[in-house]
Formats: sequence, structure tokens, C-alpha cells
Amino acid sequence: MVNKIEYEEGLAETIRLYQTEQLSIKQIANRLNLSYQAIHLRLTRAGVNFRPKRHDVRQTIDRGDLIRLYVEEGHSIAVVGRLLNVAYATVVRELDRFSIERRARHFEKRVPTPLDTLRVGESAIIECKDLRIARSDIHRKASVRNIKISIHRLDRTHARVTRTQ
Repeated sequence: MVNKIEYEEGLAETIRLYQTEQLSIKQIANRLNLSYQAIHLRLTRAGVNFRPKRHDVRQTIDRGDLIRLYVEEGHSIAVVGRLLNVAYATVVRELDRFSIERRARHFEKRVPTPLDTLRVGESAIIECKDLRIARSDIHRKASVRNIKISIHRLDRTHARVTRTQ
């Protein structure tokens, strides 16, 4: 059994290791040959304020940097993460936090089509070899761009595409 003086000396050492040397509770327990629970209980009873766990400390990104890199310069989420030295998930979380609309995946690699410039109510004539195959392709491209369209067949190789929403 440990007497009161030895306990208080051990407590002072535990607090010093935690606060001054910034050791984790697990490291202190290993050094003093005690359990994690014993160290945690000692620190709790002594009224020590605990440091946040590493996963509780969230990285944040400056809104101005995010807008400059993602919106103005047009970098992908992955590239923004590399430039700012943060994880992909951090960039996504910060985009959501600042209500910045995310672009579709692989937006940079996408080949522009007449659908990209259409406004609601406007139409474009699209030429295609086989209209049956082209209809599904045109609808897929519109879906990727998150727009609604209607397709009207003009002849065997031409269709009028109108943006409805």
C-alpha cells in the first residue's frame, strides 16, 4: 500500500509529465508502470484539464484560400488538399461549411458540349450518327451536369435539345 506522501509525490510527477513534458496518459502509464485508468483517475481527481484528443482537433481552411484555389483557379479537391497540406475530407468538409458548391468529379477532364452553355429555355441542335444511341448519351451528359433537358428529333441525324431546368 502506498502512503499519502508517496501518493502525493507520484501525483505531482504525473501532473508534471502530463502538463510540462506533454506526455500522453498512455506514455505516463508506461513510464510509471501503472494502468491508463490509474493515471486518468489521478489526473481527474487533481482537477487537471485534459488536452483534446488528436482526432478532436479539426483542421480548418481559410475561406479566402479555399475560394481562390477551388473556385477562381479551378483546382480539384485533391489538388487543393495537397496545396494546403490537408486531407481530401477536410477540403470537402470546409467546402460544405462555407456553402461552396462542389463541382462534379473529373470536371477538369470533361469535354465541353453545347449543354454546358445552355440556359433554361434555350435550345441547341446536336448532330449524331445514330439518334437512338445518341439520345441516351445526351441524357447521361445532362444528368452529369445536373440539368434537365428535352430532346426533339428533327431528322435521322439531328436533334434539338432544350434545357428545361
